[in-house]
Amino acid sequence: MNPWRNFAVAYSSVLAFTFVFQALPPLLQLLSADLSLDHTQSGLLMGVFALPGIALTIPGGRLADRYGFKLVSTAAILIMLAGAVGSAFAIDFWTLSLARMFAGTGGLILVVGAGSLVSRSFSGRNLGIAMGFYGTGLPVGTIIGFSLFGFIAADFGWRTALFVSGMSALIPLTLIYALLNEPTPNGANSGGAFSAILRRTWPMGMVWLWFNAAIIAFITFGPEFLLASGFTPTAANFVAGLVMWGAVIVSPIVGLFLTDIRRKAGFIITGTLLASAVMTLFPFASTQLVPLVIILGIVGALAPPAVFALPADLVGPEDQGLAFGIMSTSLNIGIVIGPFLVGAARDQTGTYALGFNLMAAFVFLAALSALPLFRMRSDHSLS
Repeated sequence: MNPWRNFAVAYSSVLAFTFVFQALPPLLQLLSADLSLDHTQSGLLMGVFALPGIALTIPGGRLADRYGFKLVSTAAILIMLAGAVGSAFAIDFWTLSLARMFAGTGGLILVVGAGSLVSRSFSGRNLGIAMGFYGTGLPVGTIIGFSLFGFIAADFGWRTALFVSGMSALIPLTLIYALLNEPTPNGANSGGAFSAILRRTWPMGMVWLWFNAAIIAFITFGPEFLLASGFTPTAANFVAGLVMWGAVIVSPIVGLFLTDIRRKAGFIITGTLLASAVMTLFPFASTQLVPLVIILGIVGALAPPAVFALPADLVGPEDQGLAFGIMSTSLNIGIVIGPFLVGAARDQTGTYALGFNLMAAFVFLAALSALPLFRMRSDHSLS
């Protein structure tokens, strides 16, 4: 088995998920004007994407463990595709919310399976390297999406941009049947007890919850903040997307050093503490916003590859899907609360100063959540 063929399938799955999920921020101004949305509703449109995942990604991860990536992810892609295309035909906040929830149901189950596929296809030092590159999927998808969908919306409208984002799901669907050679599914072997797995994985889950509450809120409202700071619409989308460039460069390098659980915890804590400090500076930096976005992207990129590599230390190979399901459920909660609270703070205060303080607090909580990892050791016996 060539594990890099499976990696290509998993990476394309993350890209398609990101295109569907992150198509919204560069379109928010056009979409909000057309559908008469306020900032709270705009934040909720990011959050509702993740709502079904709070309940479904843990069962989805267990299904991936039992029945394999091909079966579960094919169904997930078709659901995501239907929801994404449906969002292009929304007529108001409620119909768009429903379509986004449907797309999120499939998309979030898809990324659970993708992470599990990478984790089960690699081992040892190669796992850290693979996860370092895997960690660039969301940033690369966001960078491409911010530029591509912004241009499409400017020329053809936001509905066309959302339709194109949905069509991207056909790429991983094709690669699943052209390249996939996954490890044998566990079938009836259910793996370890859920309560024991949860006891070992909760710090990982809390890190991912708070980290994404901050980063997704920044990505959602960053373009508008930059617009209010004097950037043109095109420049605002481009600069907001720069926060992801750090991960493209840094994540593969970090992956080379993820040799044990304590190092992973160290990268997580260092990255989140630095990101918290940088976020507090945004309301006061009227002329240095571009360097701040770049720095935030670099320091924030220290954490994700370490988080992605943690399940291999915390649970056995038969429970990788469940561990990534727990991670994804945590991500979904962060996606719901982060943009909603920051958007509500913007509506209540009229500025983003409180919102940036909230984002800084979120990533600080991520650092605190990682501290218990230092007391753990790589142990797959969950007795």
